[in-house]
Amino acid sequence: MTIGLIAIAIAVFVVSQLFVQAKEVDSGIAKLHLTFEEHSDNVWMVVFSPNDSSIASSSAEGRVFIWNQNDGSILQELKHPEGVPALAYSPDGKTLATGSYDGFLRLWNVSDGQLIKTFADNVGVIWGLTYSPNGQNIVTGGRKGSVTLWDVSSGEMEALKGHLEGDVWSIAFSPGNDQMVSAGHDHTIKVWDVPMKEVIHTIEDHAQAVVSVAYSLDGSMLASGSDDKTVKLWNTNDWSPVRTLRGGSECIYGVTFSPDGKK
Repeated sequence: MTIGLIAIAIAVFVVSQLFVQAKEVDSGIAKLHLTFEEHSDNVWMVVFSPNDSSIASSSAEGRVFIWNQNDGSILQELKHPEGVPALAYSPDGKTLATGSYDGFLRLWNVSDGQLIKTFADNVGVIWGLTYSPNGQNIVTGGRKGSVTLWDVSSGEMEALKGHLEGDVWSIAFSPGNDQMVSAGHDHTIKVWDVPMKEVIHTIEDHAQAVVSVAYSLDGSMLASGSDDKTVKLWNTNDWSPVRTLRGGSECIYGVTFSPDGKK
């Protein structure tokens, strides 16, 4: 049986180049597909649009590019005064949210690259952000344990108390819209009840800072990557550990599941 090509976006901490690879799953052979070379500093984040038509990338030099994933051409360039560690497409793919070193959350129109709204976070740098599945809210993580819930329409914000110290590096919403998780420098993962806006569970198994988190597409499993050089998998029904993956020699800056949930 022939299994097609799965496109995988890889963000690496190298200067000026973003590599997008296509992996041929049935033969295990990976071939370089495209190289995007406009960035002049470290690439922080890479995300596919929900409709799979474009790729957005952000970097330390303050530029965000939206690329045509088929030919590598630049569709939009979004300029920021400082570096951009975090970005996310809205669920409908029409808006891109960016979080910057300057502490501002910005919303951009994907089709024309125009700035729609700017929200100020007084805590400082935004390390991680995500849209809620219904597109009504954005949650950001940043300095001093900050987790902030934003209303996209009104711009109103609410600080959520959970991490007591250290930066919050990554945020992920469950597919069902009622839960989310945040990954902290305090070595913990906080599980939040979104309607109640409170922590309902704390995972403390990592030995170092937790830097990245991601749900599987069906929401049954969570992956977490840490500065302890491990990836841990969790059953989201009871938050019991499923497996620990070892072998990396550095901090795990990003984790994601394949669409079928098997990788």
